[in-house]
Amino acid sequence: MITLPTLAWHQQLPWRRYIEQLFRLVSRRRDFRLELQRGHLIAGVIPEQCRVLLNPDLIPVPAMGVRFDPQTPHGQRTQLLRAIMAHEAGHVVFSASKPAGELGWLWNALEDERMERLVMRRFPELCSDFDFLGDAMLLKGNPEPIDFMTACLR
Repeated sequence: MITLPTLAWHQQLPWRRYIEQLFRLVSRRRDFRLELQRGHLIAGVIPEQCRVLLNPDLIPVPAMGVRFDPQTPHGQRTQLLRAIMAHEAGHVVFSASKPAGELGWLWNALEDERMERLVMRRFPELCSDFDFLGDAMLLKGNPEPIDFMTACLR
């Protein structure tokens, strides 16, 4: 019996199609190009260049403390991708240009919450996905519970 090596998720055409179609659905735009880039950035959009960036090394999901965790690698990947792509598509639909410098970081934190609420008005089924992503982001690298103020300052 011959066993073929399994490709990483981001090298598999069905996964790429899935995230591209999801981005198009939420953003209502077909002109954005998906680019996979490793690095510190998890994901982002560059609207003026019609680019959506995604780090194929998805954030690790902590073993405990994450709401709506599907508890399987496939389920976690699906839910992370759905939340990340819907989040970035929401920026295309609802966000203005981000200010430069330190003000940009504060603006982005506030804008993320505002924009996700607007996305959830259109797609209420994404509510649990955004909760899952938020918990995974909050707890990544720090499985200990933290207070609200510390979380905001991260």
